[in-house]
Order: sequence, then structure tokens, then C-alpha cells
Amino acid sequence: MHELKATIVDGETGKADEINLLEDQLIAKRTILRLTHRSRVLNREDAYRQIVRAYEELREDLLSASSASVASKGSDKSP
Repeated sequence: MHELKATIVDGETGKADEINLLEDQLIAKRTILRLTHRSRVLNREDAYRQIVRAYEELREDLLSASSASVASKGSDKSP
């Protein structure tokens, strides 16, 4: 497994934590129905339904990840 590690610091507590940026923490696996049992074509309505379900399941994590700030080592400023 490949790793890309970063150290994050909680701005309120000052606690540092190391994370692997390549972990699959924001991945949802879904089974999508096919148009027919013999076809490779996906059922469009089911595909969209599964995308919405995955988004709803991961929504809080996605919002948290998007609000993270990044700072260069030795810098106290965010880009």
C-alpha cells in the first residue's frame, strides 16, 4: 500500500495527528442494477439513486474534509 502522510494540528487543542492522505476513507461501494440481467448497461435511475445514497452517507465526512486547511511545515499560515 502506498502512503502519503501529513501531520494535522487541531487549531483549538493544539493536538497533532498524522494521517495517510491516500487511505480510502471517503469511498462508498454500491451495487447498481443493470438494465437487463444479460446487459452491461446500467440502470440509469438506480445509478443516480446509489450516488445520492453514497453522498448522503458520506456527507458529513466530505464537509469535514473540504474544510481542512493546509499549512507548509514551519509556517503558521494557511494557503
